[in-house]
Amino acid sequence: MARTVAQAEALAEKLRALPAIENKNRPISKAEEIKLLANEIAALQERNYSLQQIAEFLTGEGLEISTATLKNYLQRSKASGKRTAKKKPATAPKEAASTTPQAATGQSIGERAAAALPPAQSDHRTAQAAITRPDRERI
Repeated sequence: MARTVAQAEALAEKLRALPAIENKNRPISKAEEIKLLANEIAALQERNYSLQQIAEFLTGEGLEISTATLKNYLQRSKASGKRTAKKKPATAPKEAASTTPQAATGQSIGERAAAALPPAQSDHRTAQAAITRPDRERI
C-alpha cells in the first residue's frame, strides 16, 4: 500500500499537534540533578555557603557528591548554559514554538523535497577544477 505526499503531510500535522510528555519519575544522573539545582546552589553561594558545605548538605539529603565533583558539574552546567544561550533565536519563544517549517516557508513537504533535489544538468560543458592540497603531491 503506497502512501501519498498528502497523507505524509497530514501525519506530520498530527505529530506536530501532539503535546509534550513530561516524565518526572525518570532516573537522572548526578550531573543532571546538579544542573537542575544550579540556581539554588548559586543562591546558597551568594549567602556565603561554601561548596564544601553545600556538598555535605546534598550528601546528607541522599545525593552523595564530593566538593570537587560538585564544582565540576556546576562548571559544566554554566558552560552548557552559555552555549545554548548563544544558539537561541532572537524571536520570542512563543513565536518559535508555533512556527513550523511548513508555516515558515509556506511550502508543503513535497515542495521542500523537490527543492532539495540537485538541479538537472543539461549542459555537460561546465568546467570543474581540482585543487591540490599543499601538504600532498596528489589530489
